[in-house]
Amino acid sequence: MNMKIIVTALFMIIAIFSQAQIQKGTKMVGTGIGGIGAVFGGQSDPVVYLSLNPYLLKFYSDRFAFGGGLNAGLIAGSGDGLTFTLGVSPVVRWYKPSVKDDRFFLQASTGVTTIIAGDPSFYFAYGAGAGYNRFFAENLALELGLHYNGLTGDVNGFNTIALGLGIQIFLQPKKEKSAPVIE
Repeated sequence: MNMKIIVTALFMIIAIFSQAQIQKGTKMVGTGIGGIGAVFGGQSDPVVYLSLNPYLLKFYSDRFAFGGGLNAGLIAGSGDGLTFTLGVSPVVRWYKPSVKDDRFFLQASTGVTTIIAGDPSFYFAYGAGAGYNRFFAENLALELGLHYNGLTGDVNGFNTIALGLGIQIFLQPKKEKSAPVIE
């Protein structure tokens, strides 16, 4: 209970002092905190996929951000017990122009992932998705997204589609102080 209060207070303090928007120079720190979905393609048993995806992005123009993220996943029910995945990837995100508190976005990523089961192997990973951000403070948003992720290699068509929740903090760049005018 106390941890929830501390985390809520931290987010409120950041929200009050940051005052950022989706504009050039803004940095976005966020995480998908509960993506759950299904694994398909080459799997004979039904499985469930749960993921956690923290990332850091920087807006290089208004509404266009690029950065990197980590991908951690847990696969249950594959007949082999629990399987863990871990990866890293660059992420690109584009926000559609919209009203003040609501923003829709498209996202793409590609990178390297390992499936940690027996002898770990590395695979090329790719993904795409769409989502919705609801801003409940100028720089704090709750996200709902639908994302597809796939792996290539000898993983027998390992693909996931997941619906996830997330939270993002948008941090505006520091404003440069102007030099004093000498007359």
